[in-house]
Amino acid sequence: LEKHSNKVKGDLLQTTKLYRKYGKSFNPQDRNCYKKLENLLLGKTQILYFLIRKIKPEIIVETGVAGGESTSFILQALYDNKKGKLYSIDLPFQWYIYGNHKLHLDSLPAGKTPGYLVPNKLKRNWFLHLGNTEVELPKLLKNIGEIDIFLHDSEHSDKIMLFEYTQSWPHIKKGGYLLSDDINYTNAFNSFSKKRNIKKIIFKGLGIIRKE
Repeated sequence: LEKHSNKVKGDLLQTTKLYRKYGKSFNPQDRNCYKKLENLLLGKTQILYFLIRKIKPEIIVETGVAGGESTSFILQALYDNKKGKLYSIDLPFQWYIYGNHKLHLDSLPAGKTPGYLVPNKLKRNWFLHLGNTEVELPKLLKNIGEIDIFLHDSEHSDKIMLFEYTQSWPHIKKGGYLLSDDINYTNAFNSFSKKRNIKKIIFKGLGIIRKE
């Protein structure tokens, strides 16, 4: 666990250096920018950092935390922006069908809570809600009102993905973003964007759409 934690910290440091080098020319709406970064970035967690540094959001909502790797990159970007809050929803230790794949257990190491990988210095602007997304997400969005970014990274099933997209979309500000991890597991993201005639960008399995 300590090795994993140190790796996350190392990846965060490397990502901040990469952003200093390539962030100035990064445009979240330009597909070519993502293509240029494809071989430079280790994965989709790093593009979250790039997006948030560039967009400079006030409010982000994410579903699905687990160990907190993606959460760490989001919070690091907010920390470096010197603004913004992250609200997260997680329900660990549940079984569900992962898209069209096999039965999946969303679990954590013994004695660990969601986000255990998040460095302490980044937790100041992080608000974690434990519970089922079908119950907690509508309540949270109602309380917050408008948001800048929504990230789906919880149960990757058609039902939950479409539920979260449709719940969050009305709350996303004009010019804000809906992001979804592991979109290749179901057809939910493609279906949602096609129905609304929204242009989408895909980076290493992360779906990105902007609300015009």
